Amino acid sequence: MIEDLKKAGAQTTAREQYHTVGEKETLYSISRQYGCTVSQLQQWNNLQDNAIKIGQQLVVKK
Repeated sequence: MIEDLKKAGAQTTAREQYHTVGEKETLYSISRQYGCTVSQLQQWNNLQDNAIKIGQQLVVKK
């Protein structure tokens, strides 16, 4: 499991977990991968809409 997350570009800290956006990923696909909602991702990352870029680091767990 942890190895799978590392392959997917995930990093962890004591409280938060991060994901690096890959090609063809959307907030929806990332939310499904980490068991959270698109709204949570937007809130945790101060996003006003669904626009994300390849290489962007997102908080995926708090």
